[in-house]
Amino acid sequence: MENNPTGPFKKKAIPVSARTYEYLKSRVLSGGFNPGDRLTEEHLAEELGVSRTPIREALHKLELEGLIKSLETRGFPYCPMGRIQSFRDHEKIHGRV
Repeated sequence: MENNPTGPFKKKAIPVSARTYEYLKSRVLSGGFNPGDRLTEEHLAEELGVSRTPIREALHKLELEGLIKSLETRGFPYCPMGRIQSFRDHEKIHGRV
């Protein structure tokens, strides 16, 4: 059997924005941040070695999901379990967990 890199099983690279979002979401849901930690674009971009754009997109998506909350120009403080548990319950009800 010949290896066909353009066939249906060709591996596709996961975009940086998607990897960044999944990583940050995983850290939020697993308690990888301390309560009150400020999640700033600059710090996270430096930590992950990516530009601020995928960080910004991921933080806004997490905010829309209710996992973090924006404080205007002060970043996104990490808030623990209350909101996260609500999100997990929502995902269980809708079959996404």
